[in-house]
Amino acid sequence: MKSYDDGAFDVKDFFNFLEQQGIESAIRNRSNASTKARGSMRRKKEVLKFKELGYKEWAKEKKYGMRWPMTEGHFSGIKRGYGDCVSAKKTKNILTELKRKVWIYDKVRKYGRI
Repeated sequence: MKSYDDGAFDVKDFFNFLEQQGIESAIRNRSNASTKARGSMRRKKEVLKFKELGYKEWAKEKKYGMRWPMTEGHFSGIKRGYGDCVSAKKTKNILTELKRKVWIYDKVRKYGRI
């Protein structure tokens, strides 16, 4: 099993969890990631490997580009077309706004296929 994740998952607790579960990781580290262990030897090793290889070689070795191609493309299209923030403040309204963005995006894509 392998976990493909973006920089939001570059957290020592998550690396420790993956280590305990025996799960391989492909987590893109932040560009300024510390190489000190500070509670996670697994994260330290991954950061050192990332810095040693550079992004392109690291991504090739980890097959990072295979990260949910369909889902990532869909979210990327929505964010490109309608922005990645919402104007609503209440949780209920945020969810409604996001549902509408997804609905509009789907309608536009379907129209483009006809």
